[in-house]
Amino acid sequence: MFIVPTAGLADSEWHWVHPRPTGASIKCIWFLDEDRGWIATQMGEVFGTCDGGLSWENLHKIDVPLYGIFFTDFLTGWVSGDYKHLLHTIDGGENWTVQILLNGPIRAVQFVNSNCGFLAGTQGGMARTTNGGTNWIYFDTGSPYYHFFDLSFVSPSEGWLAGLYGEMLHTVDACSTWTVQDITGSSERHINVHFVDSEVGFTTYHENIYRTEDGGDSWANVFQIADVYLDDVDSEGSLAVACGVLGAAVSEDSGVTWGWESIPASPPSQYNCWLMTVSVPEEDCAYSAGNYGLIYKRDSYGVWNRLSYQLNLMDLTSITNFDGDHVWACSESGLIFRSSDGGVTWITDMIDPDCSFDCIVFPSLTTGYCTGRNSGTGGVIFKTVDGGVSWTDITPAAASTYRFTSIDFIDQDMGVAVGFYGTIFYTMDGGSTWTEKTGLIVENWTMVRFCNSDRGWIVGGCKDVIRFDLLSGDWVVQSPPSFANFEAVFPLNEDTVWAVGYFGTAVVTHNAGAYWEQLWTMPPEINFTDVWFDSNGLDGYFVTYQDSPFLTSTDGGQTVTFSEILALERQVTSIAFINKDYGWGCGPDGTILRYCDYQQGMEEDEYPAQGNSPVDLHIHGNPFSSGTAVSFTLTEQRTVSLILYDLTGHAIQNICSGTIPSGVHEYFIDGAALYTGMYYVRLQAEGAVSTEALVRIP
Repeated sequence: MFIVPTAGLADSEWHWVHPRPTGASIKCIWFLDEDRGWIATQMGEVFGTCDGGLSWENLHKIDVPLYGIFFTDFLTGWVSGDYKHLLHTIDGGENWTVQILLNGPIRAVQFVNSNCGFLAGTQGGMARTTNGGTNWIYFDTGSPYYHFFDLSFVSPSEGWLAGLYGEMLHTVDACSTWTVQDITGSSERHINVHFVDSEVGFTTYHENIYRTEDGGDSWANVFQIADVYLDDVDSEGSLAVACGVLGAAVSEDSGVTWGWESIPASPPSQYNCWLMTVSVPEEDCAYSAGNYGLIYKRDSYGVWNRLSYQLNLMDLTSITNFDGDHVWACSESGLIFRSSDGGVTWITDMIDPDCSFDCIVFPSLTTGYCTGRNSGTGGVIFKTVDGGVSWTDITPAAASTYRFTSIDFIDQDMGVAVGFYGTIFYTMDGGSTWTEKTGLIVENWTMVRFCNSDRGWIVGGCKDVIRFDLLSGDWVVQSPPSFANFEAVFPLNEDTVWAVGYFGTAVVTHNAGAYWEQLWTMPPEINFTDVWFDSNGLDGYFVTYQDSPFLTSTDGGQTVTFSEILALERQVTSIAFINKDYGWGCGPDGTILRYCDYQQGMEEDEYPAQGNSPVDLHIHGNPFSSGTAVSFTLTEQRTVSLILYDLTGHAIQNICSGTIPSGVHEYFIDGAALYTGMYYVRLQAEGAVSTEALVRIP
């Protein structure tokens, strides 16, 4: 396993590991020119590009959703976010300072010169600085609600605020007084505003674009498109763009006439493609971004080109790992994703487009099993013996279930698969033959998990659980105290087992089910989908469908607290952990996340792949500017690859590869072609892996 410490990262947090550069919703985008730009996301990430969005560098991560971004030049910029946060950089994003301002989320930030800037926020009104952000002055706009989503200033004295209740506020005396401009005659909110000068400006409202030629005293509806929510508008010269669902409205005559341009989104992305923010830095190009990490560029020919890579947006249903490097996930669309570097890079395999997978497990590095259903034949079970490269259908001939929902193996041979309508099959020979277990209650079983012997537990669409011992053939139905159906189970050992489910249901037993205890009561809207506890029996995670997707415990479940992961926008429904400090999660819309607690100071080789010994890797000169040397020592001849990666996981340079004799080996990394920022170099010598972070400075 390798951990790359990134400047500015919080002590412990979840990170997107797929797709790239991010899978989080991009709430704001800002380009100074066609090449240099920045994005900020709902997950608290800030990325920068120097090549027009072809590659992105992860500049910062903070546990706060981010909403607004503005750079006055290549070095000086501001990013605003939730919980009163305003981030500021003077070195292009390498380092950031944080101010806590206003009284709530800061939705927008703009500077008209290096000293004069403005903030707007919901629950927090607005503020102004005249000394580059050192001090901020709060202003009373006269609005009784103070819920503003955007601002646009054309000079230090004149600007507009857009917000709730149909208000557009206008000032010409540096925020001292404000006048209300009515746009639509309704009380609906206007979440964006953009003025070209003191006379011409734009705003959107649902399906409409409004334009003014008299500073906002009167507005005309200049464009309307059915069933499309327009979210942002920007312009430069004669080019104006308003982005929305599945495309953008574009004008090439300064906003007088508009036309609709669809973006090239392929299924199922076309149903989830929502562009939320737009930046027009030059008259012949525009950039727009939105949910699921979508980034597009409109070139001088009027063609929209996709700049972001993302996986299929179908829901991911299960994630599993064998060690710190090897991770697999499955989806509802017949896809299986596999990574051999802890989630930095992924390979996508289409197993069967007619299948929907529910569960995946790997009892060994090479042997794995995946269950689900086929749209035509019912439940299916697949097996791999090469780490997921190829899969074989091993579905029991007698299976008649609608779907197999879960599978688990205690080793490569002994396993149990469960499904709807009381279906339970077990095998003692790796799936070559299956035996159906009958005579138990008939329910829609949702999960089976083994503990550290032949004992396991089954839960599903009822208030009962099943404890089984395969070798002895002992199957026992138990009835824990519960108000609702169970969904997931986690046996810590032969005696201690957690079962969780709908309506806040969570129970535990410490004597193999002779007695079950419910330690606390959750609100009925809490629905648990997974649970995991560390081997110490104290530290645990409870996964829910809610916006705050985790409850944590440090005392064996006696007490739980909602996690303070403020910026985690996606649902996580399945988790796989090595220990409480390192793991993965997956969920809807192609979500794959990796969790690491940097505060614990985890060592790089704390969890090496089984059977491997660490290799000795050193960076000579770090940080570096023109270049640096990297060396490693081999105790014997090995097949080696030494690769330089950026922080998005892209391979930048293949430093060396091939069979190398024992001894000390040194190579030079040329920094002339590298942007300033953080990278990491990864040495893989047959099974052994070592990784070091390095920083390129100007």
